[in-house]
Amino acid sequence: MKAGSYFYSLKLVSDKLKIDPELIVDEWLQHRVSLYMKLNSLPCRIIRYIGADSFLLKYEILKIKNGMDYYQHELMPEFKVRQFHPTKNTDIDARLINNDLGISRFTYSGYAYGYWRLKPTKTAHFLKEKIISPGLNIVLSDNEVLESITIHGRDDSDYLILSNEASKILVEVYVDSKSFDFLQNYYLLSDEVEVSKDSIDYNYCDIKKSVDSIPFIEHYRAALYIFIHEWWGAGSSEEVVINKLITHLEMSHQLKVKHSTVKRWAEKPQINAKYRSMSDQKKVLSILISEYCSTKNIKKEPMAVASLLNEFIHSEKYCFNCEVTFSELEVATWII
Repeated sequence: MKAGSYFYSLKLVSDKLKIDPELIVDEWLQHRVSLYMKLNSLPCRIIRYIGADSFLLKYEILKIKNGMDYYQHELMPEFKVRQFHPTKNTDIDARLINNDLGISRFTYSGYAYGYWRLKPTKTAHFLKEKIISPGLNIVLSDNEVLESITIHGRDDSDYLILSNEASKILVEVYVDSKSFDFLQNYYLLSDEVEVSKDSIDYNYCDIKKSVDSIPFIEHYRAALYIFIHEWWGAGSSEEVVINKLITHLEMSHQLKVKHSTVKRWAEKPQINAKYRSMSDQKKVLSILISEYCSTKNIKKEPMAVASLLNEFIHSEKYCFNCEVTFSELEVATWII
């Protein structure tokens, strides 16, 4: 989330756009809009995956304790959006996940402030009526609700674990400016018409869809593109990598793929382009994930792979000109 983003209460968005709040929740369940809860000194624990090898572990711990990390330092972009301040003399559990990639996990207690992103779990759609209360708040005292959401910071690899004390409060739900723009463009009905579930035919024939102005990219295509280029490593031309991958897929996995097809996969996906999903793409992506994890001695788990992809896609090497965050849930569908 960029520091320049704005947040609007769910009630304000519903009233302003004349959209039934339940429809907004439906869009959130389909990962088309983002919902946030605004916290004010909420006691909890945070789990963070940070780029740090064994040599840098102590340095990162000192940054957290001295208020110099990106959830505390006032010069960091996160500072204006959300903050997390550790409790005094807290124990910081720092564990090296993969030394070759320089990824470590940090867990510690503290207080959360600002806007934290809500993500639905696989069971959330069964409880959507309970997740958002009639007052358009999140009821944190409901264990079923807490099991239906996860609470994230800068990306999916940073998330909060609520304490017993935290689970006694009710917090307001917000929509970010990007999601507000999406809803405004998607539900372009007359200003006099209130948009509700009853007033909308689910084929959306009467709704003008204008989402081209919102940049997006097909996540599986971005992941496939990254792993093709990471699979062979540096030092080889793209043509050499393509030929070796074609041979490898046929010899080791009995999978025949045309040269022109793999060449398209190896090209950087275009912003706002819609690609036809093919089973071979998902198969190859799964193969490359498995082999990369095996080669780099990384656990082939959704959280670890999602964290790895988020590191790659925000690096200078790949640098997509749109906001892309890989989630644990979507990555789980790519792992066989």
